Formats: sequence, C-alpha cells, structure tokens
Amino acid sequence: EFLVGLPNGFVALLPLGELTLTGPQSIINGHPVTAMACAVMREATIEEPPVFKIVVGGGDSQIKFIGSELDIVTELKLSRDEFGLVKNANARGFKSISLDKANRKLLYGTSGGEIGEIDFETCADMNEGPLVYSHFKDALRAMQHHPIRQECLTAGEDKTLRVWDLTTHKQMTYVTLPDIAASACYAPNGQIIVV
Repeated sequence: EFLVGLPNGFVALLPLGELTLTGPQSIINGHPVTAMACAVMREATIEEPPVFKIVVGGGDSQIKFIGSELDIVTELKLSRDEFGLVKNANARGFKSISLDKANRKLLYGTSGGEIGEIDFETCADMNEGPLVYSHFKDALRAMQHHPIRQECLTAGEDKTLRVWDLTTHKQMTYVTLPDIAASACYAPNGQIIVV
C-alpha cells in the first residue's frame, strides 16, 4: 500500500495495483499535507500486521502523529512558544520531516527555513527552539558583522531584521519591519542598527 498526503489536508491509502484512493481521513484541517514520514514500531509477523506511526506535517505549523488506522494519536502546534518558531512570519508549512533509524528524533524543516528536532516519544523540543533559523523568502539584502561583539545582522525582502550570535549560531533578535529592507548596518560603536 501507498500512503498519500493530499492538498486538502486529507491522508488516504492507495492499495497496491489499484488506481483509487481508499479511506481518506482529514488530518490537517484547512491546510495541505506537505510532508510525511513513517516509523515502524513493530514488524509484521505471520499472525499480526505491522504497527506503525505516521508523522504528517502541514500548514499553520501543524505536525500530527497518526496510527495504523489513520487515527490522530498526537497533535503538535509548533507555533507555540516552547518550540521557538518565529511568530506571525508566514503561514508556515513543513517542507520536510524525517525520523532517525532508532525512531528517537523527528527532524523537521519549515517553509520559513527553520530546522529543528522533536523527541519522538515525548513530543518535546530537544534544543530549546530550532537548530537553524533563516529568512523566509526572496533575497537577503543586508548582512554585517557587529563592530565589537561576535554577532551579525541580516535583513531582507521578507520584511525582517535579525541579529545572530556567531558563537552559538542562534538567532538573538527578530524584528518585523514595515517594508522590505534595502540595506541595514551597525553604527560604528555598535549601539544602533540603521535600516
């Protein structure tokens, strides 16, 4: 069988050799299914079918774990504070979801360029926010090192200004701008950022 994620937020099965989807279930309400991964929890035996969990990602920062019967087991909304995704950025969708071989970690990549890890069993954020942040669309227009500290700023066509810690490789500050930033720089003493 094949598992198919659909643009209407449904997931359905396509039996081997068939041309028609069976048992579509609404998983990501109002948003397309954009990424899926499957974890085999128990291999099939002669007496019993396999037990698996499917991880489905979609728009609006949703990740859902579904069981073998396409029933929702766990729901995550990654726009909540504990996951550290940038609020009010874009209607975020997940572009990639992957599980490690031991089914311990779920690695996700968002359409906003964020990459993070979630504990597969507890559904907790493993790193106090994403491992990597990025600008959301189009061109990066400005980047400059701080004149004194180990940090830099970036600004771009996604109407954001970001300050990065170059030691920890983490985003320190995020500011939504009223329009596209054509340029940005630090004042010579590093006390002010001019956009």
